[in-house]
Amino acid sequence: MPQLLHDLPPFENVQAGSAGAAIMPRIPQGEIYDTIVLKLGGTFVAADLTYIRVKLGGKLIVDVSGAQLNSINKFYSLTNSATYIPIHFADRNAQTIRGRRIGAIDTRNFAYNEFSMEVYLDGTQSSATLEAFCLKGGQKPTDVAHMFRALVSSTHAPGAAGTFNLDISTGSEVGNLIRALHFSHSNLTHFELLKDALPYAQKRAVADYQFVQAEVLRTAQSGWFTYDAIVDGDQSESLDTRKVNDPSRGGAMQYKATVSGSDTIVSIADLYASIASL
Repeated sequence: MPQLLHDLPPFENVQAGSAGAAIMPRIPQGEIYDTIVLKLGGTFVAADLTYIRVKLGGKLIVDVSGAQLNSINKFYSLTNSATYIPIHFADRNAQTIRGRRIGAIDTRNFAYNEFSMEVYLDGTQSSATLEAFCLKGGQKPTDVAHMFRALVSSTHAPGAAGTFNLDISTGSEVGNLIRALHFSHSNLTHFELLKDALPYAQKRAVADYQFVQAEVLRTAQSGWFTYDAIVDGDQSESLDTRKVNDPSRGGAMQYKATVSGSDTIVSIADLYASIASL
């Protein structure tokens, strides 16, 4: 079926010129959500959104600020708009139909006890209006029908120059797939990733990774580094966090960042997950 563009219910408690949370307590279920788009009106920009939180089945599946989401979307070379901020679940740039559909949220075949959204406005906006609409898509492949894209944040504070293991939240690490890891930073110079002591991403300079990413549909963002597991748009290359020889257990993941000085790093794990594994 073609994608359908539908309105979502109005937000409650939209703060036209002061700080506060705008809430959509019940996103309608019964369809498959490819994208939710926030539409900003008045004197209002992405940086005014302290956080955007989407909950599904009692789990927080999106937890980012407006500015962070904008930077992630721009990394994927998606349209940058001052008025529209999309939360993409399906991937329109994936190489295969299955890859495009894996991250969509299926509320047609799965009934969740909660599907809601909360957006916090920092109070610097004026005459603000906020609404949302969505893109709904067709049926998902059966084997990934229960999965969806999630954006999970963690904060790290290395106190000096050196190499540090980052404790990145990727859910239960049983069954989740890592699309990418996005890092907001000031002094991150090198990155490496190991699973069960095997190097899945060797220690390389941030600039090395960004060169490879820039050859395809990726655009490096100032103050950000992304470890991109699907740099060629092939969702099958997502990093499986399970042990190779025992898929019922999570692998021992090590995310190592080298910094040139003390830093505050915010990592956003860009995942394919399920309610059971978050």
